[in-house]
Amino acid sequence: MLLRGSAYGLLLLLILFQPLKYLEPPKLQIFVIKRQLNMRIPRFYIEQSLQVGLRVDLPKDIHRHAIQVLRLKVNDVLILFNGEGGEYLTTLATVKKRHSSVNIISYEEVDRESPLEITLALAMIKADKMDFALQKAVEMGVDTIQPLDTKRSVVRLKANRIDKKIAHWDGVMRAACEQSGRTHIPQLHVPTT
Repeated sequence: MLLRGSAYGLLLLLILFQPLKYLEPPKLQIFVIKRQLNMRIPRFYIEQSLQVGLRVDLPKDIHRHAIQVLRLKVNDVLILFNGEGGEYLTTLATVKKRHSSVNIISYEEVDRESPLEITLALAMIKADKMDFALQKAVEMGVDTIQPLDTKRSVVRLKANRIDKKIAHWDGVMRAACEQSGRTHIPQLHVPTT
């Protein structure tokens, strides 16, 4: 067997010399090894209460990303969080064409949040730049974001578009939380002057 790189060598050593007998399914052993090697396990934000031992149906957007983009299969490991401060280790239980479900195996209390309470007042800027600013603010650990409609702002939101824009910004912040490992979604206020 040809090994490439130190990560594969370390993986082999972990398997040969430190068998993980306390976890039965082999996929969970791989999860522990991936955690030890700091390998990426897919994380998704889900807007429902989660509890160990439950089977949860994945929303359509998460199903599409997990199955069609990442090509996860039954028994693959993924992490769900719901913004309440912890992560749930899950395995894919069923995969169908239009929906999939996961079994919640364990809960881990994770504290990756900044001890500081940071509020960012951000003047509204053009679409792509605003998305980028929100993404970076979330990654830096901001707790509250207050968009401002300033005198010299180029962007002026009409009343009928505010809800749509806030929903879009909320999606950007959720994606940033998934990527950065945060477990709380920052609070986003309605734009004000």
